[in-house]
Amino acid sequence: MTIRELIEKVTNKYKEMTTTNNNSYLEVLKEELNNLDLPELTGSQKQIAWAEDIRRKALEEVLHNLCWAEKFGTYGRKKFTDNTYKAIEITKEKQIKRIEEVVAQTSSKWWIDGRHYFKELHTYTSTKTEYTLKYDLNSIARYTQKQLDKLELAKQTGEAQVIVRDSAQGVIFKVTPKGEVVVENLIAK
Repeated sequence: MTIRELIEKVTNKYKEMTTTNNNSYLEVLKEELNNLDLPELTGSQKQIAWAEDIRRKALEEVLHNLCWAEKFGTYGRKKFTDNTYKAIEITKEKQIKRIEEVVAQTSSKWWIDGRHYFKELHTYTSTKTEYTLKYDLNSIARYTQKQLDKLELAKQTGEAQVIVRDSAQGVIFKVTPKGEVVVENLIAK
């Protein structure tokens, strides 16, 4: 089972559950994590055992956070518009891609060196972006929705303006006076 399949399966199970007991949700996730196809780690047997434990705990927490946000709508939105749903999908996709990137790390040493970043339940971010695993889904969804709203307004009014500068992806989105969206790639420059 892949990360995406796991998230889909667990999210659907979470949505069906009527309890609000956090432990019940974690049990569902832990059970399903056993079916996840994770890349084998490299290193000594001791390093591999330690790194697998770190990776599993980190995955439990970050996937629980994502599934919880899906079930309870904790993306920080009170009023839903078309852009809200788009923002949530963009945020979810960004989180899933990051989880896939981090899980692709096969070096036990990498997981062990980053273990301090994965210990805290709500602080899986660091100045070392290689260890950033858990995003603040609420903030990202809110920011993304604001950007989508600005883009929509610019299309309607025909204003030429910079809408989003996404340095992580290395792009700038602009709207021309005709309402066309232009994407400039910063990395190529």
